[in-house]
Amino acid sequence: MKKLVITALLMQFSAIAFADVPDVRTDVVKAFYESKDVADKILVSVRLDRDIAKQPDVALLSGSCGTAGCTRNYLVTLAVATKGVNPQTGVIAAIVKDEFNAFEAKLVSVEPLLNQAHQRPKQEE
Repeated sequence: MKKLVITALLMQFSAIAFADVPDVRTDVVKAFYESKDVADKILVSVRLDRDIAKQPDVALLSGSCGTAGCTRNYLVTLAVATKGVNPQTGVIAAIVKDEFNAFEAKLVSVEPLLNQAHQRPKQEE
């Protein structure tokens, strides 16, 4: 049953993502949604009745090309928000590696970055 729900969710989200972001490589978005860890996070968000963005954001982090082909690393993020008067926004994020057109996604945590962004700069004495 869980596999059926995850598959249905992935089909729903990937259909939206593929339709709305023609400039983004669909293979990167597809690898993001097909990652078991990402699918689990999305499923938890659905169960908690959170609002999920219609499409992920994709950013090229690095890349190089040689005679055998190209390798690239993308950061793919999907915004998730609580409902209510004071909504809180979170992010499901993954690094998608494209190695010679073989795609692999790895879930990453952005919490350390968020915590660092909220720290106040130290005052010089």
